[in-house]
Amino acid sequence: MLGGDDVAGVVMTDADLPVGEPWPQKHMLAFEKELIGFYISGHPLLACAWTLEKYNLCDAPGFATLPERTRTRIGGLVINAQKRYTKPKRQDELPREMMSFRLDTLEGSIAAVAFPEAYARFGIHLQPDAAVMLCGSVRKDNGGGSLTLTVDEIYPIEDVPARFTRGVSLHVNVGTWTEDRMRELKDVLRRHPGTIPLNICLLYPDNAKVYLRASKELKVKMSEAFAKECEKIVDVIYVETVKQAGLCAPPEPNWKRRNGG
Repeated sequence: MLGGDDVAGVVMTDADLPVGEPWPQKHMLAFEKELIGFYISGHPLLACAWTLEKYNLCDAPGFATLPERTRTRIGGLVINAQKRYTKPKRQDELPREMMSFRLDTLEGSIAAVAFPEAYARFGIHLQPDAAVMLCGSVRKDNGGGSLTLTVDEIYPIEDVPARFTRGVSLHVNVGTWTEDRMRELKDVLRRHPGTIPLNICLLYPDNAKVYLRASKELKVKMSEAFAKECEKIVDVIYVETVKQAGLCAPPEPNWKRRNGG
């Protein structure tokens, strides 16, 4: 029995405890946040740093300087999410779901809101602490001068490279290119099949460049893993990202809807 005389004076050390598997970083950070309210040993977004650097159109400090109605794209973690409901304007209307939340980034956080149209299409991705990419427009809060992102599109951060890459160009120096490196590159391309077109740029000693378009059958799926593998083989990998904020056409302004276009 615990507390009995037979265990009096027993002292346990770390060596007496069973050996357990270390927690994955993701679980460790989640427990830290749950216990003390913030992260100590790292940040979940550090695992997404490559994607954020390549595909963000702004960071949190930059967002605060954007003019109203600017369309932009920024990634981070969903925090402080609150589901809200619209107030019907007519008796035959029902309240519609929407969500206000903050997007936590490595440089700070911003306010965001997904109105009913966006929430109906993309709300499934607005889970607590989910890593997402937001596409939308900057607007001023009704109560002051602070800025909020009116969200039009939301994508899981792991889907962003494949969705927001238009093309990939691999630059190789012909003076150091070998058959072994070519075989390694072919193996990498076979491991990452997809829909993104690929170009090869040959770099010559006189600074001349020759661009070769790969066959239509040879397309890739963009990811951090693919980029890192290519960086070990080629001299430079250039990723052409989608320039506009989102993948869908921007929604019409409310005044235009009311006036019938």
